[in-house]
Amino acid sequence: MAAGLSPQGDSLALEDVNTPYVTVLIVTRAGHENSKGLQAFVKAYQSPEVKAFVEKTFKGAYTTAW
Repeated sequence: MAAGLSPQGDSLALEDVNTPYVTVLIVTRAGHENSKGLQAFVKAYQSPEVKAFVEKTFKGAYTTAW
């Protein structure tokens, strides 16, 4: 991206955006799945503001999976 290239337009190959394989980014210890702190983090992370930031900053290099 620093070179002005676009992953969507300049790549030799791209993964299918509809692939069933998704990288898990948020993990927790067993029994902590419902903690208020974790739920607040997930809500903030999966917000429209974060999605817009990812789209603007990475210009197609990353796709949000939520």
